[in-house]
Amino acid sequence: MSENNKVCHTLCLDKKPKEYVKLFFGDYGHFKRIDKEPFPVFRKLAESDEGNTWFFKEIDYSRDKKGIKELDDKMIRMFHLNILYQNNMDSLVPNVFNFLSDIVTESWLSYLYDRIGVVENIHSFTYSNGLEQVFGSKATEMLDYVYGDEILKKRTDKEIEIANRFIDIVFKQEKSDDEAKKIILELLLRTFFLEGVKFPHSFFVTWTINKACGNCIQGFSQALLMIAWDELTIHTPTGSNLMKILMSDKEQEFIQLKDWFTHRAYEIAKETAELEFEWADYLLKNGDIQGYNETIAKHFIRYWTDFRLKELGLNPVYNEEKSDIIDWFNSYRNLNKKQINLQEADNTNYQKGQVKNDLHLLDKENFNGLL
Repeated sequence: MSENNKVCHTLCLDKKPKEYVKLFFGDYGHFKRIDKEPFPVFRKLAESDEGNTWFFKEIDYSRDKKGIKELDDKMIRMFHLNILYQNNMDSLVPNVFNFLSDIVTESWLSYLYDRIGVVENIHSFTYSNGLEQVFGSKATEMLDYVYGDEILKKRTDKEIEIANRFIDIVFKQEKSDDEAKKIILELLLRTFFLEGVKFPHSFFVTWTINKACGNCIQGFSQALLMIAWDELTIHTPTGSNLMKILMSDKEQEFIQLKDWFTHRAYEIAKETAELEFEWADYLLKNGDIQGYNETIAKHFIRYWTDFRLKELGLNPVYNEEKSDIIDWFNSYRNLNKKQINLQEADNTNYQKGQVKNDLHLLDKENFNGLL
């Protein structure tokens, strides 16, 4: 990269923005100004995020301390693995967004990424705090399990790998060629499918457990409602809007990679779905639970994979039709977090139609060794 185009990481008043603002690799000296607003969507997302600020200590887990005893061993295992995975990934993504904020060369998108990084840290602390509030000293053992579970690690490998490549090549070496642009696009794609497919799958499993056991983990379910709002209302739309701009706006100088991007988007989408099928099998290792089995899991994963592809303007790969399961999930996650009790969601019957689970809860098993 030439000296004139080197990235500024603090403040550089020699870099006066040109008439047209690039989202990446533009003339940007970190002098924040909003007199020009080339991409209003990022301002709207940032302002929406500002209006939904919350903190992990707001969540009340008092009911969960007693309610957790209502879960059978299969549910405990699923619950633990899902919370652990979410905590793990929400320990990664704040770093990703912070580095993205540093190289973005547009004020509102930079600010939005700063906010998202802070919010993702709140998510991570929320999971750890919940486990500590409910399980006390045993939370340490539960959190330490992340270091030894190979299936959980496999579910996270691709996102960690591309994040490290991005930091090493784009951020540290300050490269701005097509190789760097491909790395940015792949990072955006993997983060998009992480937040838009993998995270909803985990939310769905936890909410299904809560529903099956009479709202016994209300605190965790409430936390996931707040987290899901952030992820699905702010974070995934940020990713989809950014990628669509890069792939349609010639001035951004990414459009020459459109064919590569389309091919890679399909590869990552299908790879994400396959990993989630494997994750679902792992969760179901000791048997189905009411509302969640292999058929339901695959339907849910395929639907959201297709949905995310369509958000990018691409054709679906599974052509999975919307079902009452998806309707229930959307209805549940859209509950007003302050005015509606989670129990009201139980009035929705989502076990009708072609995809359903009519298995009864199986007998309890010993917790030891299930993980």
